[in-house]
Amino acid sequence: STYDEPGRLAQPDEVWNFGLGDGIEKAITMAAVLRSKDVTGEMTLSIGSGEVVLKVDGEQWSFPTSKGLEGREWIIPERSR
Repeated sequence: STYDEPGRLAQPDEVWNFGLGDGIEKAITMAAVLRSKDVTGEMTLSIGSGEVVLKVDGEQWSFPTSKGLEGREWIIPERSR
């Protein structure tokens, strides 16, 4: 990851520009890119033990994580047109 401090997350532009990132940072970046491509459905980021799952419109992607933020979930509401 770009940052080693516990709980400190790199912003999507930092993940993109440096080509680094923990799974949580990569999932957030992917969600931002999907939103910019007009994906409007609800998105969910769920952090489990050692992985984060991004769910969008019935599809999901998993990324390994070691940020220590297990047991958290973020719902990114649908984007209005």
